[in-house]
Amino acid sequence: MSVENISFGAKPLNKLYIKKYDKSLKAFVDCPVRFVKIESKKSDLTAVNAVAKKWKKAKYIQRIATASHWMNNSNSVEIDVYALTLQDKDFEKLKPKQIIGMVEMRNNPKNIKDRILQHIQVKPSAININNRNKKYKQVGCGIINSLKKIYKNMSLYSENSPNIKKFYEYNGFIEDYKGDNHYSWSSNIFRRLKIKFDRFMLSSGF
Repeated sequence: MSVENISFGAKPLNKLYIKKYDKSLKAFVDCPVRFVKIESKKSDLTAVNAVAKKWKKAKYIQRIATASHWMNNSNSVEIDVYALTLQDKDFEKLKPKQIIGMVEMRNNPKNIKDRILQHIQVKPSAININNRNKKYKQVGCGIINSLKKIYKNMSLYSENSPNIKKFYEYNGFIEDYKGDNHYSWSSNIFRRLKIKFDRFMLSSGF
């Protein structure tokens, strides 16, 4: 993972590739993007607010934008907000038009080793489901893969949607013993096996 130290503005954490539609080739090609951590700086928060205004019909962007303003103002909940951006330099001033995905992470008060994926939002025009004119692909996967480089364990509650559940399962999350729609992921293969075993025992009635 590539890490750069910048004392102001968003912090770039990871460089990766998604797919962008090339009109001349009439095909999706590799597109470099950066995964950055939003800081409690005026420039970062201004960019997040602009994204929320632009994506106002997106389901979770308003919640993520609100959470970004609480990152350093909550004593009980630790909040981290990240963005996936086409921008490749000058991270002291994020460009809202270059942001194509955002995610909010929180600490799990019941398990300090676990982080909760609270909300993930892909730019509306980049969402793959029922979008024939999409310009980008693999944005959500890019966000998840970047989070896996930061956190060893993650959990989330999924919407009761076959497509969304399939997305998380594709990205290695396992529906666990805590109930329907609750998913977990771990970098530790033995913990992943235990999650599967506990779920099997529960579904079998043991």
